[in-house]
Amino acid sequence: MILALDELVLTVFLVFCRVGACVMQVPGMASARVPARVRLFFALAISIIVTPMLAGIDVIKPMAAAKLVWVIFAEISIGMSIGLVARIYMVALEFAAATIANMIGLNGLGGGVEHDEPVAVVSSLVTVTATLILMIGDLHGMLIAFLVASYTTLPIGVPADVASALKLVVETMGVAFLLGLQLSAPFIVYGLLVNLMFGILGKLVPQIPSYFISVPFLAIGGLVLLYFLFSEMMQVFARAIGAGLMRL
Repeated sequence: MILALDELVLTVFLVFCRVGACVMQVPGMASARVPARVRLFFALAISIIVTPMLAGIDVIKPMAAAKLVWVIFAEISIGMSIGLVARIYMVALEFAAATIANMIGLNGLGGGVEHDEPVAVVSSLVTVTATLILMIGDLHGMLIAFLVASYTTLPIGVPADVASALKLVVETMGVAFLLGLQLSAPFIVYGLLVNLMFGILGKLVPQIPSYFISVPFLAIGGLVLLYFLFSEMMQVFARAIGAGLMRL
């Protein structure tokens, strides 16, 4: 189906609203380290590619300004709901990494990856690795496929079901919280046991500076534990976020 020029421009713009809102939340592309111009052209390129796929699904006609504003907000809401699923999992991973850094005594602050706020160095390491794994695993391709499929169930101009969107966000937050707890659980147990052991030692032998002895022991043991568990942690995270996207 060949659209008129004004219909084509309007269709590309509305597709850009949904795609751009999703790209704003995608791990990696939404990072503060990616220039805004790169994200803009990335979203625009995807919109131009996706628009011809909508032939026969959506026919956009010129509409009144009030309705156009309503449709724009609807498209932005749908795109943000899709991208927010992946963003919640990444935030849960950052929380788990910050917990790990705190439990092993390596909570020194460094530069953030997903944002400009300072975070623990261990958290930056985990976040960078997870983002790289998601890109290698073609997460962005999966999101584009879900965006194209979303136009079948939610065509342009049809408002999203707010109750279903909120239910999806709540379920995703619950699963992501359990994921973060699962990833950081070994380090929480390790940190509690080591601190309990040196606390008892300090009570039994007050002359021993247990705090100054426990800090390097806690850090070295935590790094060794992280070395052996890091690969499994990333595999669990990749499977979890893949399963989360399949629920869209």
